[in-house]
Amino acid sequence: MAGSGAKAVIDHSMECDPQLVADVIVKAATVKRPKARFAAPKVASVALFCRRFMSDALLDRLFGRYMGVPKKIGMS
Repeated sequence: MAGSGAKAVIDHSMECDPQLVADVIVKAATVKRPKARFAAPKVASVALFCRRFMSDALLDRLFGRYMGVPKKIGMS
């Protein structure tokens, strides 16, 4: 990426407290009948819900837009 003029976009809205993630991991490891997936931040719960109704390509496109990824990345 050096010299290409592309800038990294960092979206901090997806971050969550490490203690929250640790608590979810402990819950997943100790619950009697664990679910197939556990979501730590609330936004992850929304993503898992949307996954039921959207194709992988559509979900990737939406998350890419949300995170500021350009539609096409040119190779130089």
